[in-house]
Amino acid sequence: MKRECPAIGLCDQCSAGLCINHAIDVSQTVIMGDPIVHVVELPLKARRLVCQVCKEAFEQPHKLASQDAMKLKTGSQLETVF
Repeated sequence: MKRECPAIGLCDQCSAGLCINHAIDVSQTVIMGDPIVHVVELPLKARRLVCQVCKEAFEQPHKLASQDAMKLKTGSQLETVF
């Protein structure tokens, strides 16, 4: 028999209902664009309620685009090299 408990909130990413046992409170860096191409990280972090699936998705390892993956062409065009 399944035990039901009331939802205390929604996952900020996927909107799944979260009970007190499955809600994860994470901090999120707040950034602002100043102007469009300059990103500034603000000192205070925001609170974010997420589920386990979304938390794991945010924390998965990833590669950043490097000079090996991107080759600058003439002008502002970029060519992806696979």
